[in-house]
Amino acid sequence: MNTPRVLSALAVATATALAVLGGGAPPATYSAPIHQAGGPTAPRTFTMYVGYGNDDWAANVYSPHKINIYVGDSITWVNRGKLEPHTITFGPMKLLKQLAAHIVLATPQKAGPPQLQLNPQLGLPTHRRAYNGAGYANSGFLRQGQRWTITFSRAGTYTYYCLVHFPGMTGIVVVHPRPTDARTLYVRTGYGSNTSAADVFFPDVLTVHAGSTVVWQGAVFHTVTFAPIATIAQLRKQFIIPVPQRAGPPMLSINPRVAFPTGGTVYDGTGMLSSGILQPPHNTFAVTFTKPGVYHYGCLVHPGMDGTIRVIP
Repeated sequence: MNTPRVLSALAVATATALAVLGGGAPPATYSAPIHQAGGPTAPRTFTMYVGYGNDDWAANVYSPHKINIYVGDSITWVNRGKLEPHTITFGPMKLLKQLAAHIVLATPQKAGPPQLQLNPQLGLPTHRRAYNGAGYANSGFLRQGQRWTITFSRAGTYTYYCLVHFPGMTGIVVVHPRPTDARTLYVRTGYGSNTSAADVFFPDVLTVHAGSTVVWQGAVFHTVTFAPIATIAQLRKQFIIPVPQRAGPPMLSINPRVAFPTGGTVYDGTGMLSSGILQPPHNTFAVTFTKPGVYHYGCLVHPGMDGTIRVIP
């Protein structure tokens, strides 16, 4: 009999049973609001998903696999899977390996078989509200719909794991220093890995002073487009334009209003200004904002990829 495999399967089954019964379930959230006055960005909470599937199969992944945030931001992980319990666990690799190898503890009894119990250090949440890259932080077992939140208090790149599905189920949190007032600020245009993509602007809301320049850089095949909301929605629907041919099927052409830049690099809130589709070696785009106001923009390639620039005097 493969004892480690049997114990691992028992751990999953026991954790699932506890989840159904509600026993040993961690609290809905752990959070630590951080308040900061002013500045280009404000602390916020991001939501990430843990696993997914149905009654017959499960995908043991974090989505997205990698996320960028600022110091003072929080992340809430939500278990979307039906079958599998999961953990979100940060800590020294030596400790994580030890815990993953001892999900179930066997306690000898005076007579009969040993008593099997879930390792409480793994199955129950830690009570720390913030993580700075040191020590151990753990969600405990999360069942479907359950969530866990923690705030990141120090810049760094932090890898975390599910101890039930260790070491294959892993994710990365990149914590950047929070930007301060400056005349040039930066926004990432999407990011991801070979298995998942985050089609988002980071940060998606940015406050700058009139006269400041914002530079978008990062992943390719996105646009940075300032225009009325109705215009952005229309161009997203018209991303591909069928062009009739003399014979055969139509040619599927990318709308030139999407593909190519327009409006220059200075924006005062009027008209349309767009980067066109960003591709190497021109995958950066800079705009200088000259007039106070609230300016919404979007990527014409990816509906739902939107951002806001707030320009103050």
